[in-house]
Amino acid sequence: MQMQTTSFDECMADDARHLHQPVDRLQGPRSSGLDGQMQDYRAYFVGPDGHVQNRVYLRCADDAEAIRLAKQLFDGRDGELWQLDRKIGTFGDTSNSSGC
Repeated sequence: MQMQTTSFDECMADDARHLHQPVDRLQGPRSSGLDGQMQDYRAYFVGPDGHVQNRVYLRCADDAEAIRLAKQLFDGRDGELWQLDRKIGTFGDTSNSSGC
């Protein structure tokens, strides 16, 4: 069985194509952000080959809450947290990863 991997750029393009389709999301405990709006984030799990292995959509009040949830999700594994095209943080040891 061969594992299919996706490059980060392909994931970003895929996200853009499916932006308005409903998805399952993890939501932080706060009901709203500072302006009353929750913000959408994406947590990308990065494999040893530098390709995205999985992604999880997060809905959080702010960056701090998104980072806290991402730390729990990654649990020491390699990953990146993004909001739209803004990189929020890198988790684990993705310095050896290529393509992300």
